[in-house]
Amino acid sequence: MIKAVIFDFDGVLVDSLPLAVDANNALFKKLGAIKTCKDKDEFRTNFSMSFDEHFAKYGVVVENPAKNFGDFYYNYLLNNKHKMKPNSAMHPVLKELSQKYKLAVVSSSWYGVVHTTLKDHGILDYFESISTIENPGSKGERLLQTLKLLGIEPHEAIYVGDMVHDVVSGRQAQIKTTIIHNKMSWNHKKDILKEDPEIIIEHPEQLLEVLEND
Repeated sequence: MIKAVIFDFDGVLVDSLPLAVDANNALFKKLGAIKTCKDKDEFRTNFSMSFDEHFAKYGVVVENPAKNFGDFYYNYLLNNKHKMKPNSAMHPVLKELSQKYKLAVVSSSWYGVVHTTLKDHGILDYFESISTIENPGSKGERLLQTLKLLGIEPHEAIYVGDMVHDVVSGRQAQIKTTIIHNKMSWNHKKDILKEDPEIIIEHPEQLLEVLEND
């Protein structure tokens, strides 16, 4: 019996993809890239690569590309998080789920960004726990930490993400994972399918059906 639903943040609770593309291009221009990312589809392709491969593709050579992107994106978000669009279709789903399940967030974003954005969008109070990149451990480990905090076993939870990494993390934590793939997603569907996700849906309201049939 499912007792908890854990959500990723980017691409699931909010539409942050346009900001990520803009931040990526602003950073690459700053670093003298030979070109920039032309659209969301190109960014999705790049985000399935390692950061070393991603930077090299645009002629950018720096030490620790992952840290360069992370540091720049964090500051870019702090200055532009008001532009982050809510996933409005998710809000009625959260309201309904909160009446039956414990809800939490496990994200690779930063606490200040996640907490403030959820509050601004009026959905913060639905969540009993928020785990972000500042918390120790991999995403899979942080999923397990969140379950422990909620008093829930892995087989009693479902994780909702939008990326290949979410499939892998859910599998590491032995939590059933549902992928929502639509225009907000940070990876291409074909790349996600290679990881053989247990469930893949397109619309947030389909999550209600997934839980009803569990």
